[in-house]
Amino acid sequence: MKSISASIIVLSSAMIFTGGAFIGHNDTQIFVMGVACVVGIFGLGAWAKSFKME
Repeated sequence: MKSISASIIVLSSAMIFTGGAFIGHNDTQIFVMGVACVVGIFGLGAWAKSFKME
């Protein structure tokens, strides 16, 4: 079950990253994409860790 929730986090960070591409202001765009990358990295780490636990 943990792998499903981690994959949802990775999917949501990908959606935020994609949405950040449509923001017109450069500083805001960089911030949104940076947050999406950090969330995605933590999500991928949790996803990989969940498979090691099973």
